[in-house]
Amino acid sequence: QLPTLRAFLGPLMPEDAGELGYEGFESVYLPHRPKDVALEAEGLALDFYRSFNRSWHNTSQYFGRYTDVGNDGLLPCATTRFYREGVSFHVAITGDADGVEIVNGTTVAKCEGGASGYWWFAPACRANPATCIPVITTGDGWHLTS
Repeated sequence: QLPTLRAFLGPLMPEDAGELGYEGFESVYLPHRPKDVALEAEGLALDFYRSFNRSWHNTSQYFGRYTDVGNDGLLPCATTRFYREGVSFHVAITGDADGVEIVNGTTVAKCEGGASGYWWFAPACRANPATCIPVITTGDGWHLTS
């Protein structure tokens, strides 16, 4: 397949330029539609992490809201790794103590609706969660601490 692609692309064939100086392990999938719409509307590349800086861009306009996502198939906060394990990692890295609470002597994620709720909001989202982009992982928190 590679020789066929090379013959088709000719001088436009991408070249392996080597390492970038860091190793990536995972990523977030973004559907083509929001990426295409944002790029067409304002030249905003949603596949670049800096495009999600809220003080520069309103990227949430290209996505649905968390209230659009039904709870069917989602795990309640108390059953996720973030609620019981990842939140300590999050606080250690970010210093975000407002996103946690103490329940029965244990530090846990402060989720909307408590332990039986389904959503935890990042600091930039807490004042107005409707303007934030929902992110859903698989299982009980896929590669949470990667």
